[in-house]
Amino acid sequence: HRQLVELAPEPIREFRDHRARMVVGGVLARAELTDSARAVFLAARAGYDVDPIGELPWIEAYMRTVAGDHDIAIELLEQVVATSADPEDAIDVDYWWWRDLKTRPGFQALFGGP
Repeated sequence: HRQLVELAPEPIREFRDHRARMVVGGVLARAELTDSARAVFLAARAGYDVDPIGELPWIEAYMRTVAGDHDIAIELLEQVVATSADPEDAIDVDYWWWRDLKTRPGFQALFGGP
């Protein structure tokens, strides 16, 4: 993680740090260290000053599916759609990251039908 951040150009270094932490949280979730993963997800969140295009909530949404936090993942996707310049194109609902969410009512309400 440290080397990844250090190798990033200065203007995006802090963003890369937060993004790498999200991935570390996903690894912890995959290892069934769910409480630790959740703590990492929360610590890895960042505001507009670090993530001006809103990529981190999208990444966290997928990592939350790995942790089994499907409702939180859907809430994050709602945030992505709500803050997108093009809400219709904000999320590719057929992307494999969302397969565990597709049958969930919240996902269907956000993106339509099954």
